[in-house]
Amino acid sequence: MQFSERRRLNIKQSSRIGFLFFIAGVLSVLGFPFNPLVIFKVVEPTNIEVLWYVGWIFWAAGIALIILPYYHFYYRKVNVLVDSGIYAVVRHPLYLGWILSIFVATIFLYPHWLFVIIGFSGISSVYLISREEDRLNIEKFGNNYKKYMEKVPRMNLLLGVMRLLRRRFPNHEDCANFENGRCKSHNIAVNPKGIACPRFTRKNKKAETKTSNIEKEN
Repeated sequence: MQFSERRRLNIKQSSRIGFLFFIAGVLSVLGFPFNPLVIFKVVEPTNIEVLWYVGWIFWAAGIALIILPYYHFYYRKVNVLVDSGIYAVVRHPLYLGWILSIFVATIFLYPHWLFVIIGFSGISSVYLISREEDRLNIEKFGNNYKKYMEKVPRMNLLLGVMRLLRRRFPNHEDCANFENGRCKSHNIAVNPKGIACPRFTRKNKKAETKTSNIEKEN
């Protein structure tokens, strides 16, 4: 009974993802930067040169985000949970690239109310696809993916970069030697948000070391 229920839910989820991909695909054709609606003069958007350049910047950034993941999945042929490279910044770089290179870029390239509607509808569709994929990945990778979700944002590039830098360059407040605005190791006042010194010891790591030592003594 449990197997049948799980299978039914998987089929339902697959159908939902398929429907969202269909909607996003149709909107992608209508919102493509080399736009058929503009080429055949169905729509005549306002020509604003500054926005045109901004649009192509978004397009280039989106294409870069689409290309980067292929290193892991086609060149390295990875079949496990990937949390390095671009995947250390955002969980869904392909979908973020899709949004930027088509829906966001087109809004700037062709300023027109129709492309704003298409753009926001497409962004919503791709966002919902990414949520469904998160659910599938939780089923596939379990707690490892949940921990990954806590560490890396879905598609917020700026937040992802900030979190990555914080992991690479931890702050004083993350150090086991930091207490009440002072570094106990150097006995000086420090900025909690400042980059930690070479003697940095992560709080959790120190607690784990103490626990390990107590277990050895016992």
